[in-house]
Amino acid sequence: MVKENHKTYTIWKLEWPEILEGEETYGLARDLTRNLREVDRREILAFTANVEREVQESIDWSYELQYATTKSGNIIAVWGVQPKRNDQGLRTHALIWCLGTDLIKRYTVSFAKESRTILHEWAKRYGSLYNMVGAFNDDAIRWLQWVGASFDASAKIIKNGETFLPFVIHPERSEEKGGD
Repeated sequence: MVKENHKTYTIWKLEWPEILEGEETYGLARDLTRNLREVDRREILAFTANVEREVQESIDWSYELQYATTKSGNIIAVWGVQPKRNDQGLRTHALIWCLGTDLIKRYTVSFAKESRTILHEWAKRYGSLYNMVGAFNDDAIRWLQWVGASFDASAKIIKNGETFLPFVIHPERSEEKGGD
């Protein structure tokens, strides 16, 4: 029996080194930057004035990259993972990131479910997942809590007047939140 796909968007996957090959990621970075949600732009601007360069570097430095587009090719969101190694050279954790356009609100439920599955897979493969989120980014904080992230408010970071909360998603925690 073939299941019909009623999903109205597509998720694309790229891995290193194909991320660095070709025009696809440059166009992706350009389109994402042009249509970036204001809350994501605000987070980036706390660290650098060059939003397009930061978006391009996030893409280029990712080991795995995924992005969602509408059927007409408009970008919904882009996310990636950058594995890190410990002193012994073992992959024990990874930096994750996600940037979106305003279209993400149209796909909130399905994006949340699929991203939780993706993060669960990444946590199994790379260990603890981490980054920080703007304390003003309520939607991202709710989503991170839902996927199993824990926050350390005592370790908050203030950058150019903006407060950021570090978070971590542990592999065992992501398994608890795993499939639906």
